[in-house]
Amino acid sequence: MAQEYILAKPEDLLNVGFGIHAEFGIGRAWWRGHARSDWPLVPSVFRSSGVANRGPRFEMNISNRFVQGARIRRSDCPPRDDHASWLLLMQHFGLPTRMLDWSESLLVALYFAVSDDKNADQDGIVWALHPTIFNEQHIGRRGFAHARGKLLNNLHAKAFNDEIALGSAQAAAVDPPHGDLRMLIQKACYTIQEFRDGLETLPGSEKWLRKIVVPHGRKDYWGRALGFMGLDQAAIFPDLQNLASHLSKLTFEA
Repeated sequence: MAQEYILAKPEDLLNVGFGIHAEFGIGRAWWRGHARSDWPLVPSVFRSSGVANRGPRFEMNISNRFVQGARIRRSDCPPRDDHASWLLLMQHFGLPTRMLDWSESLLVALYFAVSDDKNADQDGIVWALHPTIFNEQHIGRRGFAHARGKLLNNLHAKAFNDEIALGSAQAAAVDPPHGDLRMLIQKACYTIQEFRDGLETLPGSEKWLRKIVVPHGRKDYWGRALGFMGLDQAAIFPDLQNLASHLSKLTFEA
């Protein structure tokens, strides 16, 4: 079970961040924010609204149909056999995938933990992951896995063909190329997995996972603090739709 911290006071942010870094040792942590502390670390395609209720080949069908439909709608699609890039594109546009988004920035993860108004009355959570220790356990090699490397090719490709044999790699922490501005700004990285179990339930997770609870009564404080630091909706999502949404919420003096 992952060790738990509380993020309530301003000084907790640095104390917790430095503390987790010291516990993990060499290397930098990855971070992921959830608006609810009871949400598991399960990729969207394996959640209750995904493959479990929509047929055993749901993932393969939606992945291939996305590829078929994307080419006429987008001019710069990846090559057909670049499965990692296709999954990143699918994830970017909200299609359920076997990926979980993480960030190298604790502040970005905290934004996602506190910015969901629908869950303002629920405690949020920020997960901390040590990606290289995670990979040592799951792919037998300490270090980052590359999105287009041979070791992970089948783990990505199986989203498009469920008859592919996986071999030993069932999950991995991947440091991807930043293919668009959003990934760059959010300092994006991801984990990918073949199974439906939440990462927090896996044996050995106490070695590479930590949990930071954000009390619901402090969400508004942290949201305003991040805004003062320039981390708002328009900064996290650098497109016109989110810029317009952010501006529409502002108030101005007469």
